[in-house]
Amino acid sequence: FATLPPVKLDTAEPTTGEGSVPPTDENVTFRRGDLSKNIRRLGIRVARGMSVRVVATANERINFANGDMSSLPFHGAPDGAAVFAWEDGGHVYVSNSDRQNKRGGVYAMYFDKQGDVVDYKMLLSDTTRNSSGGKTPFNTWLSCEEYAQGQCWQVDPEGRRNPEMTVLGGEGGNYEAVACDDRNPLQPIFYVTEDFKFGALRKFTPVEGLASWDTLNGPGTTEYLVFLDDKTFTWRRRDNPARTSQSIYYPNVEGIDF
Repeated sequence: FATLPPVKLDTAEPTTGEGSVPPTDENVTFRRGDLSKNIRRLGIRVARGMSVRVVATANERINFANGDMSSLPFHGAPDGAAVFAWEDGGHVYVSNSDRQNKRGGVYAMYFDKQGDVVDYKMLLSDTTRNSSGGKTPFNTWLSCEEYAQGQCWQVDPEGRRNPEMTVLGGEGGNYEAVACDDRNPLQPIFYVTEDFKFGALRKFTPVEGLASWDTLNGPGTTEYLVFLDDKTFTWRRRDNPARTSQSIYYPNVEGIDF
C-alpha cells in the first residue's frame, strides 16, 4: 500500500494562450503512462513525481506514529480497497482480505492529516474470500464475497456501526465488485458483478428517498442484465436468462465502475 502526494493531472493537449501555463516536470505529479521511476527494492515502477513508502506488510504488526504497534497483524491476501475522509483532515484506508474458509474480512488503517498511521482494526470478520467491492455515496464500504454462497456486506469505515449483510447478494454468489450510479441522490442505483461463467450482472434500484445505510436493506427492485445479441441488451427480473446470456457474451465479470 503506497501513500502518494496530491495528484496534479496534466491535460492530453496542453492549452495555449495568454495566462496559460504548459505542464512541466516540476508541476506534474502524475503523467499517464510514465513509469520511469523504478523502485527496485519494492519491485514496482511509478511516475517520476510520485513517492512511495511501505506502511504495512501482510501478517506483520503495524508501527504507529506514536511508537506503539498494532495489536493485530496487517491482514493477509489484501484485495479490494478504498479511501475515505476521516476526522481532522485524516483518512481511512479500508481493505478486504481475500482469505478462504471464514478467514477473510475487512480491515481499516487510519491516517492523521500528516499521513502517519495512528490506528488499525478489523471491521468485518468470519467471511470468506472478500474480493473487491465499492464505495457508496453515503460513505460506506461494500465488501463482496467471491464464493458460491457469497454475500455483499455493508461496512462503516469508522467502525461505529456493526457490519450488515445487504440485499445486493440475494441468495448468494461469487460476487466481485459494486458500482453506484448516484446521479439521482435520492435514488442511487447499484450494480453488482459476479465472477462466474454463469454469473449475472445485477442492478438494484431502491425506493426513492433519502439515501443512507438503510437503503441497502430496504425495498427496491433487482434486475439482471440480459444480452439479446452482441449489440443489444435489456434488464429482466429473472436471473436464469441473464446467466445463460452472460455465459455466452460476458462471463466471469469482475471490476466495475461508474
